[in-house]
Amino acid sequence: MIFLKIFFLVGLCFILASATKLLTNSFEKIAKLWGMDEFFLANLLIAFGTSLPELIIGINAALKGNPILGLSNVLGSNIANISLIIGGATLIAGNLRIPARITNNEIYYAFLVAAAPLILLSDGFLSRLEALLLIFLYLIWQGISFKSFSPQSSLTILKRIKRHFFTGFSFKKELLKLMTSLVGVIIISKAIVILSINISKQFLIPMMIIGIFILGIGSALPELAFGITGIKSKKHKPVLGNLFGSLVVNSSLIIALICLIQPIKLFDPTRYFRITIYFLLMFLLFYLFVRTKRNLEKWEGAFLVAAYVILVILETP
Repeated sequence: MIFLKIFFLVGLCFILASATKLLTNSFEKIAKLWGMDEFFLANLLIAFGTSLPELIIGINAALKGNPILGLSNVLGSNIANISLIIGGATLIAGNLRIPARITNNEIYYAFLVAAAPLILLSDGFLSRLEALLLIFLYLIWQGISFKSFSPQSSLTILKRIKRHFFTGFSFKKELLKLMTSLVGVIIISKAIVILSINISKQFLIPMMIIGIFILGIGSALPELAFGITGIKSKKHKPVLGNLFGSLVVNSSLIIALICLIQPIKLFDPTRYFRITIYFLLMFLLFYLFVRTKRNLEKWEGAFLVAAYVILVILETP
């Protein structure tokens, strides 16, 4: 029975790789049809899609009167994004090249938006009015990204989208492929996590190890798979668009929606501020690695992954 489960696990991993390849191919074709830059389109579409699990968890938690759970999930996801996901993708697939304008501009904007809820929560409370401010920051981020990376005006792009949407069969086909493969990647990743936990329990692997090496990686599989495929195919800008876009979506839009449903009040400020410091340290590490040479090398990716594992161990009761 255990060998059958392992066989299914390996099969799911191959299916995940295929779904991710389909996702990246459709994404590239749509970017060309729309005339959009790959960084901006990944930041707008892929980042939102890969952040759907955090969005669903956050809304459900807020509706049940536990917005702290949604906030904690977002903060944990941001830490994983800037360390485990991008570091792991680099370690597996090779060096990640960072364009100059991203290190000169977008990296600062992304950090400011990601740090905004941390600053607003410094008094231990996040109100609905502050949630509206976070939504405004999300819109500003998208505007800045569009202005920086779009070679055409918004009116020209809208005309192209309208033309392709109503008359272009190939566009509709690629859009359907994109959405189907994105949903598939998320569902398959969830199945891999569940099956991996089941196998681990049968082998009596300690729960801490399961949490670090199975749940930690498993919950990040959509972003990780997209990053690996993008780096291998030398499509670095979509990988970065997904990374920064996920940080921004999580920190602004998702936290804002949680807060609009149920304002957030901290009951354990010490742990919250400790996690905030972890995020700042991870972002600083990533920044230091890429700022001077505009390249994230394999050993630096390994360092980021190791730092994530150490932080998880430190936070494990």
